[in-house]
Amino acid sequence: MALSTEAEAELEVLHAFYCKPDEILEQEESSRRVVTVKLDVTDSAAGIGGQDLSDVLSAVVCFTVPHTYPRPGLELRDVHSSVLTDHARLNIKRQLRDKLVEGEDISALEFCSFAQQLLDEEVTRAHGSRSSFGSKDYPHTDIHHQSRREADWESSENRHDDLDSSKVRKDEQQLSGPADVKDRAELVEQECRASPPTLHTALFHLDHMRSRQNYVKLIKKWVDELALSGRLIFCHRFILILMQGEAQSIKEYLVRNRTTNVDVDSRGRSCKERMLTVLFDGPLEHHSKIEGFEVMDGPLNQAQLQKLFVSFGLDSMYSQSVAGVR
Repeated sequence: MALSTEAEAELEVLHAFYCKPDEILEQEESSRRVVTVKLDVTDSAAGIGGQDLSDVLSAVVCFTVPHTYPRPGLELRDVHSSVLTDHARLNIKRQLRDKLVEGEDISALEFCSFAQQLLDEEVTRAHGSRSSFGSKDYPHTDIHHQSRREADWESSENRHDDLDSSKVRKDEQQLSGPADVKDRAELVEQECRASPPTLHTALFHLDHMRSRQNYVKLIKKWVDELALSGRLIFCHRFILILMQGEAQSIKEYLVRNRTTNVDVDSRGRSCKERMLTVLFDGPLEHHSKIEGFEVMDGPLNQAQLQKLFVSFGLDSMYSQSVAGVR
């Protein structure tokens, strides 16, 4: 059975955000797609106590996307990390499952972002009471000091885990880099000194805007905050957002556009963007730098649209990603 259009869009956005090699693994099952995502400690939590923990700590979250998504919605399989205590890991799992129950329409990107937040909180909480940190001396929680309710919950959770923990550990190994953390950190530092941030170009497709004035205002605000440049292009039957900037800034823009109430539905209620499609995201060798950010609300026809892309040296992007859009 093929994935629904909504499910394909969810996975496309997820791959655009987690775009490093082997950050995502996918496995097909009879009625669903099993997705495994590697989460690293973010910069805000990585430098606690003057130590850089970003290359030491990571976790793997595994969930399923039904072929008929969004009904039913996402389902958590497991969370695993060799540096989290069982109590911390199960606490994250419990909160993730609660989140799925509370937010029935939560997107895959929102779900992973929430898992990232929980991971950072656990790292901050655990490291705050210790002067050193590592995968072997991560602070453990004695179950006898927990409430009876927590102990019962953890016992039940251990008995009914949906996914074999050995498989999740295998996925984590596939998603992990070299074992020598110090060498990896030095290598990354050398690479950063050797070359400036690469300019990325992204192209997003929007189906429609009902609350156009507010939506455009938000886009311009985010572009300004993230130091991006580009064009918001209104065509006769669709809308394109062409952007340039640092890869991380484009990722952040994508998160905001997918997880913030940006428009209204047919009943006039605030809603998130469910029909944003990533047509292209990555570095380009031969193109012009786009200066500033402009809204082009002509609307443009196909000939004008092609001329615009050619003027930026984006001929191939137009032919491969835009010409077929209707």
